[in-house]
Amino acid sequence: RGKKGRLLEMALVLTAIWAFTFLTGATASVLRASVMFSVYMLGKAFWREASAWNVLPASAFILLIYNPYFLFNVGFQLSYAAVAGMVFFYPRFYKMFPPMSRWLDEPLQVFLVGVSAQLGTLPLSLFYFNQFPIYFWLAGWVVVFVGAVFLWGGAMLVVLDWLSQTLADWLGMALYYMLLWMNKIIFFIQSIPGGVVRNTWIPGWVVLALYACLGFLGAAMVSRRGKWFGAFVGVMMLLGVYRTVMVMDKQVQRTTVIYSLNKARLIDFFEGDQAISLSDTLTKKQEAFAAQANRVASGVRGKTAVLFSDTSVFSNRNLLINLPFVQFFNQKMVLVDDVRWIKTGNLLPLSIDVLVLSKSPKISIAECRERFPCALVVFDASNTFRQAERWRKECETEGWAFHDVRTMGAWVGRQ
Repeated sequence: RGKKGRLLEMALVLTAIWAFTFLTGATASVLRASVMFSVYMLGKAFWREASAWNVLPASAFILLIYNPYFLFNVGFQLSYAAVAGMVFFYPRFYKMFPPMSRWLDEPLQVFLVGVSAQLGTLPLSLFYFNQFPIYFWLAGWVVVFVGAVFLWGGAMLVVLDWLSQTLADWLGMALYYMLLWMNKIIFFIQSIPGGVVRNTWIPGWVVLALYACLGFLGAAMVSRRGKWFGAFVGVMMLLGVYRTVMVMDKQVQRTTVIYSLNKARLIDFFEGDQAISLSDTLTKKQEAFAAQANRVASGVRGKTAVLFSDTSVFSNRNLLINLPFVQFFNQKMVLVDDVRWIKTGNLLPLSIDVLVLSKSPKISIAECRERFPCALVVFDASNTFRQAERWRKECETEGWAFHDVRTMGAWVGRQ
């Protein structure tokens, strides 16, 4: 084929790609794939061979010119990490296997592509989602083979819609049930015991260290030199030591956390890998949004829930909740949500460690400290902005230590 033939092929393919892109609403994931493939086709048309390592940065550059904030988009990061993993690791993994029949070779290729993509996205998956799927390769086989049938079926559906409405309806129904069963199979795979490693939290520097490990592993595969494999093993051992130290540290933690939750209260008491949660009545979504990430990072394996509306006394070995009084190990707290806790009778002052103000009681910090002398005053996010601002100004004027959860973030008290 001559140059004109290549240009015609490119024009037809690009027209089809971008027609599909706009037909689907130009969503972020489709847009990324379209730009990647468009850059690849342009390179192939003009230079015959288009290097994937040139296509990746070129397409990313184009997308970032269009919208620089794509750089901080999780989908953008995962897409390019997955493609980079496939481009680098897949051909090297594939060369490790001897030639085999087509019926074995194609499933093997799907498996290796999935493994390569997961290697590329592993650090980001752990960082953003705190979990990692084990049986992704099973889901990959289902999606690839069913997806191929669905794509051809979708193309036929477009044609049949012009020719025969009855046949189009039957085909559309068949495709619908095929997708329905594909999703059921994927959810079944997800539900297999041990199918997902959950509650695995890593800080940002571990993400970089894991990518360094992948880089060392890749260098070892390319150069076949032992020093790169030694670097890979060394970094992995350091990460293992860090993980061990963190687990041991979490086993002896004694931490109180007051979360920032608009117009509501949520306090966690962490002892080792167990947590006791004291809160208003919250939806699962509210509680997860405010506290789930921190609970995962704290290594929590079990949680006991206590409600503010429960007037009974809660007590275990190291925590006593008898509202408004709370004692966690040696830390004494008073949770004030009503002026009656301050202005009732002629009670003697009671020294505490932390005074927590909630629900905007009409009272001054001076009155609170007169009743409960304390080292710190915390205003949680259930207070109004106006009331919290009054308390803040009073504390700043008098030089009293305070923490406004709404503006300063969650309060964390460690013992």
